[in-house]
Amino acid sequence: MPPYVQAALICDKVLIEGDGTFSIIRAIDRVFAGAEFTEKDPLLFTCHLMICVRPSVSEAPAPVQVRIEIISPSGKRQMIGGKTVAMASFGGANLNNVLVVQFGTPGVYRFVISLNGQEASRVSLDVVAGAPAVGAPAPADAG
Repeated sequence: MPPYVQAALICDKVLIEGDGTFSIIRAIDRVFAGAEFTEKDPLLFTCHLMICVRPSVSEAPAPVQVRIEIISPSGKRQMIGGKTVAMASFGGANLNNVLVVQFGTPGVYRFVISLNGQEASRVSLDVVAGAPAVGAPAPADAG
């Protein structure tokens, strides 16, 4: 049985405590561009992509190739990250990747996480032109 993604989140910040525990700050699934934007004048967005990879219990821990692609609303795929990580015998590996992503159009972007060449998870981010409506819930609070 291959390793699996236990968690994959887009967030503002990841704090790493003294004991190695991760604290996720402001997990998000939507960002507001604040104005119209185009491919000639894209929205530049910096975010953390936190990925927790866990090995199967039946296998000895082995290095895992992690690959991250983004799929635009039009379906265009782009590789944005890749790394081989060592799996710890006590339960896996945590990746905290800081990404700077350009969004040329509003819509839903999908971050595709593959482990050893197999798609393992997807995380969506809705990029919205303009600002949130007055009185609207914050993106992290929206259901």
